[in-house]
Amino acid sequence: GLSVTHLNNYLKCPWKYYNINLQRIPQAHTKSQKYGTAIHQALKDFFDAMKKDKNPNKDFLLESFLNHIKRQALSDEELIEASKRGENALGGYYDQNSPSWNANVLAELSVDGVSLSLEIVLNGKIDKLEFLGNGDDVVVTDYKTSKPKSRGEIEGTTKSSNGDIKRQLVFYKLLLDKFELGKYRMKLGTIDFIEPDDKGRYHSEKFEIEDGETGELRELILKISDEILNAKFWDKKCDEKDCEFCALRKLIEN
Repeated sequence: GLSVTHLNNYLKCPWKYYNINLQRIPQAHTKSQKYGTAIHQALKDFFDAMKKDKNPNKDFLLESFLNHIKRQALSDEELIEASKRGENALGGYYDQNSPSWNANVLAELSVDGVSLSLEIVLNGKIDKLEFLGNGDDVVVTDYKTSKPKSRGEIEGTTKSSNGDIKRQLVFYKLLLDKFELGKYRMKLGTIDFIEPDDKGRYHSEKFEIEDGETGELRELILKISDEILNAKFWDKKCDEKDCEFCALRKLIEN
């Protein structure tokens, strides 16, 4: 199956996709990835409890985060640093956003085995799917534990961005449109930054994904899938000068 992470890896470098997602060469998780995992798991615990009418509070959220970060393979120094960072970030995030939180949500929803064509299957995991009213209209939220980015950086319209973040939301719209005959109707996609900016403010950017955007992404996926299935990427290289994955490709040549 193809996830949005696989897709973004391929667009960055076909050989990154080949080695990580096809060959599955083991890679150690970074400190940032471990931190992000604990944040996501804590928010899932919180919204699962909220949905069950357990009335979780800020202490519940922070305690859940600390329990999860302690399970990560971190040194004592890294654990202290990550614990402090997470408590500060999640505490402020809770204070700003909890008054408007909706209990009718699905957290960490896995959507697997969605057929795009006879040969292409899409998979994905959505951080939070929030229901609007009593129907199946939903808002999809994707958490980011990096420092907040501008709307232009999310969309890929700045010199230092590539549109990977906005592409995630478009991918989720395409995924949900085809999941169980459009069971969930995605009305908005939200990028929620869990970390505050330098002034302590929290940022969230909302996007209404148009059908034309999902159509363009579908065509891109079909093109890339053809390149993968027929090994058309074999002689391609990315633009990064010191790409470790292109270096591995050279070893294959030799």
